[in-house]
Amino acid sequence: MTDLAGSTLYYAPGGGLGHMRRAHWVAKQLGFAHDWTLIASPAPHLQAWMADRTRVERIPSALENRRTDLQAWLRDIVDRVRPQRIFVDAFPGGLFGEWCGLDLPAGIEQIHVARLLVWSNYCGRLCEPSPRFDRIYILEPLHQEHEKALNRMSSSVGPLVLEPFVADSETAPQVSSPFWLITHSEPVEEVLELLAHAREAAHIEGAAPSFVLATMCDVVTPGVEVLRNADARTLYPSASRIFSAAGFNTMQETKAWRARHYFIPMPRRLDDQFERARRARHV
Repeated sequence: MTDLAGSTLYYAPGGGLGHMRRAHWVAKQLGFAHDWTLIASPAPHLQAWMADRTRVERIPSALENRRTDLQAWLRDIVDRVRPQRIFVDAFPGGLFGEWCGLDLPAGIEQIHVARLLVWSNYCGRLCEPSPRFDRIYILEPLHQEHEKALNRMSSSVGPLVLEPFVADSETAPQVSSPFWLITHSEPVEEVLELLAHAREAAHIEGAAPSFVLATMCDVVTPGVEVLRNADARTLYPSASRIFSAAGFNTMQETKAWRARHYFIPMPRRLDDQFERARRARHV
């Protein structure tokens, strides 16, 4: 683990829980979780997942897709926090191109954390001048054009392998065994789709497992134990089956249980879950 001294700002825009959890994962591994501020999309209910020491700045909804105004807001945050380094999660130019040409004080180290994108959909959001980074960490293999673009943004591009999450059995919810776990934070339509896949698999196999659903959605469904806001990672070791989408975090966290993991990629404009799932099936 690298211990990064001094204040850190981590910019992680985007919907859902994934960006926030990945930011926390990177912060813990690189050793700056003791002094950092997370900038995330406006989702107050997700803050319960963050460590107590995490300071969270929520991006105002009114600034979405307003590049110039968002840049001004970001500069105000930087002036107030005065970080020694800034991490930019997933989208090298920001979600709306706001990191392109962003005027920041001299001396701030800028670091990008890259994961798989549907590059053909994202690259049109990049503006001139292109962002520049002191370092770029790649968390998983990227599409060729994506990686080429990153190599133009930094002279230091290399992999970062995130350490596996170690479950604390004492914090795991008490559930009936054996059970099949369905895990997905939101939206509710996708949660129900994954649950339907699990039920169909049980019907085909003539099995009668207990179903446990870990979600952030307010779901009530017969014959299913719903755990709202539970950390599904603590349940992976004891689940007989795991059903999930193919987001980056979940696919990384479930590697040790791939033989009992059933993943269904969900369509995303920018996250290439289908390619990630294809690669996992061919390992």
